Amino acid sequence: MIKIAMMTKWFEKEIACCCPVKDQCLKNHDCEEIEFYYDPYGCIQECMGHDSYKRDKHGIKQVRHG
Repeated sequence: MIKIAMMTKWFEKEIACCCPVKDQCLKNHDCEEIEFYYDPYGCIQECMGHDSYKRDKHGIKQVRHG
């Protein structure tokens, strides 16, 4: 899981500006800092959580049934 901090400016429900904290734009939009967590492997258990995959040496191998 990765923690990400961004400077954002919202116009109603649409995002108007989004910059990394360390590389903020110089437009002075009165942006607010938001933090969120990104999990690039969040749905891997749903995708691979069945018996058609097994560990093979140093990796994962798909086992074909049928």
